[in-house]
Formats: sequence, C-alpha cells, structure tokens
Amino acid sequence: MPVERLPIEPLAQTRAKIYDAFAEFFTGKSAEHLVGDWPEIVRFLHGMEMLAERPSTALPEKLPAPLDVDRCYARLFLGVGPHTVPLTASAYTNEHRMMCQDDCRALNELYQAFGFVPAPEWASFADSVAVELAFMALMARAQAAPKMQREFLAGRLIPLAASVSHEVGSLDGGPLEDVLRALLGLLEADKALLAQAV
Repeated sequence: MPVERLPIEPLAQTRAKIYDAFAEFFTGKSAEHLVGDWPEIVRFLHGMEMLAERPSTALPEKLPAPLDVDRCYARLFLGVGPHTVPLTASAYTNEHRMMCQDDCRALNELYQAFGFVPAPEWASFADSVAVELAFMALMARAQAAPKMQREFLAGRLIPLAASVSHEVGSLDGGPLEDVLRALLGLLEADKALLAQAV
C-alpha cells in the first residue's frame, strides 16, 4: 500500500508564525506574546499531531501570567537562579572565545547559503534555540525543500531543544516545562509531516 503524501504548503505561514512565536520567546525579551498565543499554539500543535498520526501532547489550556513566565525564564536561563541552563549547543567562555566553534561555523554557512542573517545581537549565537527557531520560521515561510527542513529539525533543532528540555525538567522548570513540551511536540510533528510532504 503506497504511503499517502501530505501537502505541507498550506501550513507554511502558520508554521512560520508558530516558530516565530517560540523564537521571540527564547530571545528572553518577554513571554507576553507566547502566553497570549498559547491557545492557538496548542490547537495548531494538536492539529499537526493528528495529521502526523502522533499522540497529542498533554498541555495546559493556558500558561501563567507573562510576568510569572518571565521570572521563571530569568531563573533558569539568565543566571538569576542557582543553576543556569544554556540555550546554545556551544559553550561560551567569554565574549570572544567559545568551545564547539565548528558547529557555529557550519550553521553560519548554512544560514548564509539560505540568505538568513541573524540580528546583530545574536550573530555570535548561531547555535542558540532562538536563532535556530528563527531560521526554521524562515524556511517554513519560504517553503524550503521539505528534506532540508526535516534534516535541520532532526540534526540540529530537536537535539538542542531536547537537551534544554531535559535539563529544565531536572530543575523544576514550572511553566517552561510546558513550553518546552509544546516546542518538542511541534518539532516532532513537523518532522513527521515533512517526511510525508509531497
């Protein structure tokens, strides 16, 4: 029996919008948009999971107030708490030195080949969750080849998000555990749909 191919193009703009929402959140600016868009994100995720024939990710209907999510973000990712979870694959030792530079170079080359230029304040963080999500949003919006998108998800973004999620889960991440569970559900469902794309 032949595998049914799903057209991914009708979902491109919504996928991009959801990726943009997560990318903005992981820049650390504010949780306001993510909290406001949460019901739409959950509905879209569950729709994608249904299309991909994956089980639905258990998520709350709404997140706490943006200020509470921002406080949790600061505690876990900005060094305000006792343990800081890195949002990058590389380890940065100071402003000009980092470990795993080859990973960043490879990502920057991929970004340049696609015409993606991260914002100046993120130029040194090519392998951050925020930049990788922004690149995924661009690929979705531009309707890049499904194979390219799937390989980026499988090889870069999913392993990084899974690592962050695991570490946050070990630290009582509060609402950020839900955010990361939704993000991983989205990434896995998207990867499955891209595998079935025409």
